[in-house]
Amino acid sequence: HEVLVMHESSNIEITGRILQCLMPGAWLNDEVINLYFELLKEREKWEPKKFLKCHFFNTFFYKK
Repeated sequence: HEVLVMHESSNIEITGRILQCLMPGAWLNDEVINLYFELLKEREKWEPKKFLKCHFFNTFFYKK
């Protein structure tokens, strides 16, 4: 699948297949959610006085 968007700082790649989760009635994809979190973190970093301080965690689980 062709990469449509690459978020450089987080290495998240978004393809057309992944974006299909934004269609009505579809389940959200974890990669789309994580990309949105990264965009919110960047927005907070660039304008810290304009937005509330927040902590974001990605949606993936890791083994110890």
